[in-house]
Amino acid sequence: MYRSCKGATSHVIGLKMALKRWQTLLSVDDLVEKLVKELQNRGELNNTFIFFTSDNGYHTGQFSLPIDKRQLYEFDIKVPLLVRGPGIKPNQISKQCFPDCVCEDAYNNTYACVRTISAAHNLQYCEFNGPQLFVEVYNLTADPHQLTNIGKTIEQQILEKMNHRLMILQSCSGASCRTPGVYDPRKCLVFRKE
Repeated sequence: MYRSCKGATSHVIGLKMALKRWQTLLSVDDLVEKLVKELQNRGELNNTFIFFTSDNGYHTGQFSLPIDKRQLYEFDIKVPLLVRGPGIKPNQISKQCFPDCVCEDAYNNTYACVRTISAAHNLQYCEFNGPQLFVEVYNLTADPHQLTNIGKTIEQQILEKMNHRLMILQSCSGASCRTPGVYDPRKCLVFRKE
């Protein structure tokens, strides 16, 4: 009877997929544990750097989104990086963005984004170019789970500045992407606002 409810089938598929992914994660955890124990047994653990990372994986029903991984949301794009080794203090977390970091999200056929990270702002601005054309803006400091799109309430000046930065990013190449400039409309993908 549950399966006859609208959307229940996709919910069941998402749940099954999430359980399989959890099972896979547990097997990876077991393999990492075996590796660490082997390094301990050989007396090499304290002389070895271990880097642990992953791709972003799929979301499996969060926020009623389809089973996919091409979304702009932080839970889809954040990638873990764990490092253990000589000279690295345990339990250290860094959210620092390095000065030479180009903080933008890759363009795909559905949206383009640009990120502003500064002392004053941690904003993500995205323009969607698909069947529906619209803009989403999130203040990731105040709203880390991206529940409130502030695209219609943010100051117009900030919105225009982020739109301009996105156009520059879409039209630049090489080193020019890291320096302020004026976008080249001949190279820029055209997005319309709603």
